Amino acid sequence: MVGLSAKGLRYGELGQFGVLVSGVVVAFVWAFGMAWLFFKVYDMLFGLRVPAVVELAGLDIPNLDDTVFSAC
Repeated sequence: MVGLSAKGLRYGELGQFGVLVSGVVVAFVWAFGMAWLFFKVYDMLFGLRVPAVVELAGLDIPNLDDTVFSAC
C-alpha cells in the first residue's frame, strides 16, 4: 500500500510517535476545556457548593434527614 509505511518507535521512527503524542495532548486539552466550560456554566446557573452552614453541619442531614454516623 502506498503511503502506509509508518513503522513506529520500535523501529526508530519518531514521526509516528510524535503524531500519537500530539493526539493525546489535543484530546486532553479538549476534554479539560469542555469540562471546565461545563462546570463554569453550571456553577453560574446552579452553584456547585452547598451553603457554609450546611457544609459545617454535615451533608448527610439535609440530604438524608438523618445522621449517618452517630455521635458516641
